[in-house]
Amino acid sequence: MTEPVEPRVARARPWALALLGVLIVCVAAVRWRLLDVPLERDEGEYAYAGSLLLEGIPPYAEAYNMKLPGIYAAYALVMGVFGESDRGIHLGLLVANVATLVLLFLLARRLAAGVGEPLASVVGLGAAACYAILSLSTAVQGLWANAEHFVLPCALLGTLLVVDAVERSSRVRLVLGALALGLGFVVKQHGAAFVAAAGLIVLSAGLRRRPRAPKRLATDAVAFAVAALVPYALTCGLLALAGVFDTFWFWTFEYAREYTGQVPRELIGQIFRTGFDPVFASGPLIWILGASLPLVLVFDRDLRRNGSAVVLFVVFGALAVLPGFFFRPHYFVFALPGLALAAALGAAFVARRLPGLASTRARAVAAAVVLTVCVGQAVWTQADVLFELTPFQVVRKTYGLNPFPESVEVGRLLDELARPDDRIAVIGSEPQIYLYSKRRAATGYMYTYALMEDHRFNVRMQQEFIAEVEASAPAFCVFANVSTSWLVKQQSPNLLFQWWERFVQGYELIALAEIRPGGTNFVQGPRLAGIGAPPQNSLAIYRRLP
Repeated sequence: MTEPVEPRVARARPWALALLGVLIVCVAAVRWRLLDVPLERDEGEYAYAGSLLLEGIPPYAEAYNMKLPGIYAAYALVMGVFGESDRGIHLGLLVANVATLVLLFLLARRLAAGVGEPLASVVGLGAAACYAILSLSTAVQGLWANAEHFVLPCALLGTLLVVDAVERSSRVRLVLGALALGLGFVVKQHGAAFVAAAGLIVLSAGLRRRPRAPKRLATDAVAFAVAALVPYALTCGLLALAGVFDTFWFWTFEYAREYTGQVPRELIGQIFRTGFDPVFASGPLIWILGASLPLVLVFDRDLRRNGSAVVLFVVFGALAVLPGFFFRPHYFVFALPGLALAAALGAAFVARRLPGLASTRARAVAAAVVLTVCVGQAVWTQADVLFELTPFQVVRKTYGLNPFPESVEVGRLLDELARPDDRIAVIGSEPQIYLYSKRRAATGYMYTYALMEDHRFNVRMQQEFIAEVEASAPAFCVFANVSTSWLVKQQSPNLLFQWWERFVQGYELIALAEIRPGGTNFVQGPRLAGIGAPPQNSLAIYRRLP
């Protein structure tokens, strides 16, 4: 390993740990109040695949998607501990979020060690507080357990261990850090950005070492790379043993390659602004303070002691948002730890430049005041979601007329009517219904998005979907007449819709969930008389005729 290049950071002071505890309690209180927000689509996918895993069914055997299976394992663990429900899944999110806060506090303190205590602890607390409020925002869909929230504990733990390894010349810590980072990649492919950042931290420290030790640096680099690859290699091996490697490879490599090339270049800027503007508006003062990072690194010698590590962590966290150029709201969660760190360092920089503040304690207080104002403004901006709105109102505010509350009611009805061994088919992209109904899917296609996209596999996928549903002869079908459940394009094949018009003739309509801003209009029994095709913005439940 390289020689120590960073100042050793003192243990956290009791007051800093106490304030961190208060922050955690505040965050937990908000999340606890909203544990019952209904699952959205990605959560439904992860939860259904996780429930199959708990039954011993490997990923990609009965549930297809391009996500790596680490998130399915994470959900299986969460549901095994807290239960297969909205509350159980969101309790798992709460635990992951708290772990992220603690690790970000430790990492920020370490990277700000050059300014000494108590200012370094204020930087750590400020970074944790900035991340806490931004990660609660509906602008990043922060109340839902998306995969990003489970990548970050791995990424932060790995980065912290790597920074510590550089300081202590510890190859053991280096390998452990690389393993944690590699695990984050297995949870979601975007985690590769944090692996790259940590690897460059190791190389940067080695190149700065005097005297140079090229053999040691080469050994460190190889050890890091091999350890980072271990989780993915083990995943491939386990899936091969389970007999699903070919399906896994198709979805996570061949189809994923097609998927990431769909956004037209001329629309990238517009799509980015659509995603970024609400995220900026959720905490503008934090973003402005974070934008001061270049000034911090240029003009403050003590704060730039770990400048290369800070820059790499911030930049590569932002790069993790980019793959595919879709800029979906929850992708921005990857950029929030880097932003929070930059904002906390910016506050320390401002405090160290204020006239009349000679003592480190006075500067720490000044930095705390700056951060409190920035975080307080973000709390005020989001006050309705944090303190007032009900779970139903929050999901409508965040997702509009997507059928997430309705899926709960549909799942309950299917659970009441279906036999334990009945299969159901959701014709649309609403995999959360499978979890709510506690029944197995008639097809491995949890989403119909891939069937509508413009790529060379779309017709084949529609044919496979049709063949699997017909072979399963599902006892119940749910048709999602919701545009966001399909995202049909002008060039989308029409084979599936033509098939459905014929296939549904063997089923009777037994219930209809109409999606409305103020609630769900659930129609059953005689009220269904005269209803032909299900209306727009509805979930239609069909039962197979004898």
